[in-house]
Amino acid sequence: MNHRNIVIGNGLPAILFAYLNDYTILLPSHRGPFRFDKLSKDVDIGKISVPTRRKRTIWSTLLFEMGMNGLSPYGKDVSSIRISGNNISITIRESSVIKNKFDNCFIFDSDSVQIQAEIVDPLPDQPDRYRVLDWVNVRSGSVHDIEIIDTSDDFVNKVHFYKSERIDGKHNKKDLVAVSYLTKQQISDFNYSDTMVKFKVEDLMRRNGIKGAKSGVNPGDKPKRYSVKVEPSYREVLKISKTKYRDLENVKFLDLTEKEIIEKYAGARI
Repeated sequence: MNHRNIVIGNGLPAILFAYLNDYTILLPSHRGPFRFDKLSKDVDIGKISVPTRRKRTIWSTLLFEMGMNGLSPYGKDVSSIRISGNNISITIRESSVIKNKFDNCFIFDSDSVQIQAEIVDPLPDQPDRYRVLDWVNVRSGSVHDIEIIDTSDDFVNKVHFYKSERIDGKHNKKDLVAVSYLTKQQISDFNYSDTMVKFKVEDLMRRNGIKGAKSGVNPGDKPKRYSVKVEPSYREVLKISKTKYRDLENVKFLDLTEKEIIEKYAGARI
């Protein structure tokens, strides 16, 4: 089988690039965009005819359409990818190997592909960066109307509140996820641990008017309340800096934003 143009990547930029150019997409991992990420307001989503700015919804909508059109032939079953010249080997479900040829390959997620290419020397003093997601259960202070707390810090940059998935049935209780941007060194530092996330999140909740659960009534019918209390559940660490390679004759390494891709390529579909 020959795929003239192949795109490798799992993020929304890769999906948009493949979709707008009618190229074949290979997904090197099962991870889609973070559930709370949205396209910024300066991105013209009318050019891609989607009714939402939520990246994960756009991602799944475009992937479904591409799958129906045969442009995502292996879906989420890709385990590994190897490139040599204009040959590509795709391992499916960690067992069967499919070998294809291509004319051009566009790689967004270089860390997930085995390829012999020259690495571009990194800039000095540029440590790897990671997006850290701390998923947290709220034990006291789970009922409120706040959806997000935004800070200017890299450590606990944002706190997203969402309807708790630990509780069955109809309810109004919320859990949260805290988003941080850290270096590898910081990740192993206790000052940036999930314990410190707990303390910072509880402080942010109090300062934003969130109160703990009721614990009775004071004289004068004023309700007593417990302190706000949260409990770390689990942590996800996602590398956001990429190894940089020099382009080959028929293999290009791309680092484009959704806005850049839509503005450059969406005209073909209008």
